[in-house]
Amino acid sequence: MIGEATNIRAARQRAAAAAEKLFLPATLPIYSADEMRPDQIGTAILISVGDARFLLTAAHVLDECEDAGMFAGADGQFVPIGGQA
Repeated sequence: MIGEATNIRAARQRAAAAAEKLFLPATLPIYSADEMRPDQIGTAILISVGDARFLLTAAHVLDECEDAGMFAGADGQFVPIGGQA
């Protein structure tokens, strides 16, 4: 029983490390710029499907940016985000 738990824990840790290696480079912080002050409100993942590019984030991040600008942090800069939700 203890051996099984150890094997499951090790497998879970390997899977988490593989996911981190795969997704971390495509993960960006998302900022809201209400009153000209950036505030990190979440993260997003960049994906591509064929020639199309998408930025995926949680609904609450989009809700928070409804009345303010939304920016991604990339290469040490704030990049404005536009498009349809």
